Formats: sequence, C-alpha cells, structure tokens
Amino acid sequence: MQTVIYARYSSKFQDSRSIEGQLADCRARCAREGWTIIGEFHDAAISGNKGITEEARPGFYAMMQRVMAGGIDQVLCDTTSRIARNERDSIEIREDLKFVGCRLFTLQKGVIEGITASIEAAVDAEQRRALAHNIRRGQRTSVDQGRVPAGIAYGYRQANRLTERGEVIRGLREIDDDQAEVVRRIFREAAAGRSAFAIAKGLNLDGIAGPRGNYWMAPTIYGNPKFGNGILRNRAYIGELVVGRTVSVENPRTRKVSYRPLAKEEWRTKQVPELRIVEQEVWDAVQAEIARRSIGPAHAQRRPRHWLSGLGVCSECSSPYTRAGRDQWSCAKRSKGGACTNGHTVETKRYMAALLDALTNDLMHPDAFDEYEAEYREARKERLSSQRREQLKLERKRGEITRKIERLADAIANGAGDVSEIVALLATLRTERADIERQLDQIEAVELIPLLPGVREKYRREMAALEEALASPEASLEAVPRFRALIHRVVLSPNPAGRGALITVEPRIDEALRLATGEAPPQALRRKAG
Repeated sequence: MQTVIYARYSSKFQDSRSIEGQLADCRARCAREGWTIIGEFHDAAISGNKGITEEARPGFYAMMQRVMAGGIDQVLCDTTSRIARNERDSIEIREDLKFVGCRLFTLQKGVIEGITASIEAAVDAEQRRALAHNIRRGQRTSVDQGRVPAGIAYGYRQANRLTERGEVIRGLREIDDDQAEVVRRIFREAAAGRSAFAIAKGLNLDGIAGPRGNYWMAPTIYGNPKFGNGILRNRAYIGELVVGRTVSVENPRTRKVSYRPLAKEEWRTKQVPELRIVEQEVWDAVQAEIARRSIGPAHAQRRPRHWLSGLGVCSECSSPYTRAGRDQWSCAKRSKGGACTNGHTVETKRYMAALLDALTNDLMHPDAFDEYEAEYREARKERLSSQRREQLKLERKRGEITRKIERLADAIANGAGDVSEIVALLATLRTERADIERQLDQIEAVELIPLLPGVREKYRREMAALEEALASPEASLEAVPRFRALIHRVVLSPNPAGRGALITVEPRIDEALRLATGEAPPQALRRKAG
C-alpha cells in the first residue's frame, strides 16, 4: 500500500510538537500494516479552514500534487479534521482522491468514504464553528471578571497572580507607569489640537519607542473610527474593558478574513477604575476634537502637508526640497535667496512617479536582492539558534521545578514534615513554573524559510495596492505613512542635460522586506538597512 502521510496543527498557540506526534503515530501504523511510506507532508500553525491552495496550505498542496501524479494508494492522517475543516474543501478533496484511485485513511476512523465521509466533514466544520463560539463566550466571561481577553495594550503590563490553590489567574493587567505617561502626553497633545501625524513625529524625534518597539505612526494613535481602535479611542485608558466590538467574516471564495464593526449595544463592557490612565475631561476633549475633525467630506480634512514633504534634500546644500507654487518643488535655501547653485525644479507628478518607480522596480532588483536574501537568512539562523538555546534552558528549568513539586506533593501525601511550610514552598515553585511557561509562550516560533521564491512578486503586488490606496482619500491616513516609511530620503540634484532635477531615492530595505513578508526583518538586517 503506497502511502503518503499528512499532519497539521492550527495555531501558533498550540504545541509545535503536535506534528511530530501525528507523524510518529502514522509511521507506527504503517509499520504494523506493512504499508510503504512514499512521502510525509505537514502544515504548521495553519487552520484547516484556510483552503487547499498552495498559498493557503503549502504542505497540503504539495501532497495533493504528488497524489494526483499517480501511484499513491492512500493518504494517511490522524483524523479527518487534519485534512479539512470546511465542508466544500472536504468534498473537493474526496473527489480528487477518488479520481486517481486513492483512498483517505485516518487513525481514528479507518477508511473514510460514503456517508461516513459526509458526516465527518460536517462534524469537523461544526467543531470549528463551536470553537469560535466558545472563544467569544470566554472573552465575554473574562471581561465580566475584570480580565483582559486579548493582548497587552500600550500603557499596561501583565499582572497575573495565583489563587490559594496555586492556580494562575490569567488576563490581569496593571498600569506601566513609564508607558502611561506617554499615553497621557498623546492625549494632552491631541486635546490641544495637534494631529496624529504631528504627535507621532514628536514621539519619534524624542526617541520614544512605539507599542511594538519600533517607531510611532499616525494610524497607531488615531485608530479607525469604525472599529474603535487606536490609542485615542482605547476605552481602557478611562477604566473600561470592552469586548465584542467586531465580528470576523470570511470570504467564501478567497477565505480571507475581514472584520466588521458591531453596534455599541452589542459590546460587553466592564468598569475597571484601577486601570484608568487618562482623566475624563481630557478624554472628552480628545473625543470632541476627533468629532470636530471628522465633520465634512474627506478631501476637506486632508492635511495641508504634502505626501512628499520632508523627504527630498538638495544635493548641493542639503536643504530640504519644498513646494514652490502649486506643482513645483525646489531647494528651500535657493528659493529664499540663499547661496545655493541648484536652481532646478521638479514637477509634483514627475516627483511622485520617480519615487514609485524606484520603490517598485529598483529596490527589489535581482542583483541587489541576492544580498538581502543572504543577510536575511544569516540573521534568521542566528535568531533561531539563540531562541532554541533559551527555549532548552527554560524547558530544563521547568522540568526541574516540576520534579520538585512532585516530590513535595509526595511528601505531603506521606505525612512528612511541616505541611504548611511545604504548601508555601509549593506555591513558590508553582509561581516560578508559571513564569517560565509564560516566557516559553512568548518565544516566537521562527521557521527558517527563504525569502525566495515569490517575495519580489508579492512586493510588487503590495506596491501596486499601496499606489492605488494613495489615490483614495479614505485610505490616505494609512497609506501615506506606509509609503513614507519605505523611503530614507530623496536626493535631488541639477540635471546636467537640461531642465529639471535628477531624482535619487534612498529606500529603507527593512520596511520593504516588512511590506513583502508581513513581518519585521531580523534586528541585524534592520541595523544594516537603516
């Protein structure tokens, strides 16, 4: 029986060792049955409802390509839920397997066919929906108990504690005094009428790290009025926990998940005055200022500052290139009568086109990209190695503490020593173990995957989408900072061949890679790119 094995787990919050366990169980079954293993495939931290395309589940797609090539008698996995959690996907997969004479066999149910297949597909899909329902219910319960069912917002830190039984109460928060002062500064400046762009610029100039440890951006501060997010809209700062502001919806064709806002009457709110950071009068003043700015059409609310402002510098005197009239840019020093020989100007349309062309075509040129790729992979190797050493160290320490806890529990059971002292020591050890487990949870699972193939093409698609977004007034709040973040500076120099200025773009490689890969590049590459 020519067999291919498939394994999968759904979330980054699950144990990555789950895949190895599934594969090991399938190998053992093959050994007992005398089945020949032709190949093993897996997908890590990918939902079974994601789809069956190469982009959605590369491991599964590769397996199906091998199966469809012929010569495979069966696909072996742990349960049908590993194959798919979507009824339509399940039907399509079964039809494809049937076409090439291949069966689906699970360790749980054996051969999957006929009515059994239909029932299993429905059950797997229903379990996914039930899980989502339970998660939402758990979030509401957490808020009712004053616990936060989400990540740690800027201005707070984790404050989990133990019960009398030594169990960890999760989701508790306390104010981080340093970050809280930054939050108050943001609100004070917003109440005074400063824009989100100006506030972000001031924070960056003062060297204050943003929520993710990088720089501040206007959307982080201003947020989205539909979803009630962003620093200036976060009601936790006035001592309110809110859950249920949005609902996720999935496009049945693309499987992409988007979020829709819910009416305020559907929100679940809990008063937690101990988490208040911003005084009510300051909050009210900021909300009034936001409302004032939102009145009227989008084009009337656009900032007078142009997208290109502050990016260009003169090659001759290093002064900024500023607007000189409606559609022209020139050296600021020269235009004010200063001693600069660069009298060349550039039209706004040509200026913008040159920047987009450089970012789209030059930044990801194959010759330059080979160097980025090598540096990226080397940095990822170092990061993975360091992370693995730390993980092993923490796991060894957790094992030692667990063994101590077991010995103390045995001592209590056997009536040895002062029970009250042993119970106190047990509580201390459990606290230490919970802290270690928290550190292990925070260690990011990094897979060493190359940037190629496909990253240049994805970068071009993202740039095309960004260019389109720049033309939309509704999207400019998000698109403009993303566009500007890609550029370190622009040097404009006299054109020796005639009129106009020559435009040289100095991009930020780290932001280009972030746009292409969806993640922050390793620190070593960011330092070199900056």
